[in-house]
Parts: sequence; C-alpha cells; structure tokens
Amino acid sequence: MPPSAISPEASRLDRTIWQAIDALLGRALQLKPENRFASGSEWMAAWDSVNDLIRRPPQQSPLDRFRGACSVSLLLTQLQECQPGDDREMQPYATAIGSTL
Repeated sequence: MPPSAISPEASRLDRTIWQAIDALLGRALQLKPENRFASGSEWMAAWDSVNDLIRRPPQQSPLDRFRGACSVSLLLTQLQECQPGDDREMQPYATAIGSTL
C-alpha cells in the first residue's frame, strides 16, 4: 500500500507530490536489490527531486489567476469610489492590497 493511501497528511499535499513520494519509497523498498536505488547518492538525488517538488510554489490555473485579477480589480474600484469619510471602513481593503488611504 503506498504511503499516500494511509497518510493522515494526504490532503495537505498536491497529488503529484504524493505520486513522487510513492514512487520514491516504492523503489527504495523493492524486495529485489536490482530494483532498488543503486547507491546512496542515487537515493539522495531522488529525495532532492521530491524535495524540490514540495518546495515549489503551487501553480495556479488560468481560471484561478483570472479570479484573482478580478478580485484585485474590484477592490481597486471600491477604493477609487471611496468618499472622504469612508477611510476607516475601506482601510482593511487598502491594507490587503498594500495601499493606504
């Protein structure tokens, strides 16, 4: 059974990361020595590759990027329409996008 099937942390990592972890450990735990890593350095190189996947920032889909752009656009529009007395009400929005009123 692969680690991704039994780990309580399975939902916290992307599926592609778990596939890499499963492949890495599956190869390391092979019964036949010829199916395992040939050396410690090969094993460490494989771990480094998995580590790179884990540390890579999550990729956003084009739809997620579009939604983010729309949210920022909406906030900017609201800030531009802000009246002089609205400063305290709109300040959290301004802070969220790195602006000040």
